[in-house]
Amino acid sequence: EERLAALPEGLQLEIAWVLARAGNPQQAEPIVADALERNSDDPHLARALHALAEAWEKKGDSARAEGFRHKAQGTA
Repeated sequence: EERLAALPEGLQLEIAWVLARAGNPQQAEPIVADALERNSDDPHLARALHALAEAWEKKGDSARAEGFRHKAQGTA
């Protein structure tokens, strides 16, 4: 995680997108949460949020998915 933090934010969010799309939202979520905490305006954030919503929906966690969809709307 320390090495990830040293990467540019856009790259971190791309990694989160890949992790979520690969079915690992639990690994992607902390990366996205950090970006949200920093009030990121990185254009990759919305894409990562949408991927998280889709991944959680596929895992059957509709409530969590909806939360990420709502956050994604706030980044548009």
